[in-house]
Amino acid sequence: MENKRDGIKEINKICKAVLNLTDADFEEVRKMAEGQSNYINPLKPATSHNQQQLGDHNTRVLNALQALREIIKSGAEI
Repeated sequence: MENKRDGIKEINKICKAVLNLTDADFEEVRKMAEGQSNYINPLKPATSHNQQQLGDHNTRVLNALQALREIIKSGAEI
């Protein structure tokens, strides 16, 4: 017997997890991403490039999570 996945339950779990993120959580990740974006090692240009790309990606993810949190919060009143 196969258990059917409950998509509504899964999305609700994600929404609750996003709502539990704090401004301190976002600030911690922002500092990490800035460090990655600003990483420079003249002896390891490939590593520098990879770290900078990772920092840029993490910044985009962080911004998306913050926007998602605001959207979810705004729906709480409905």
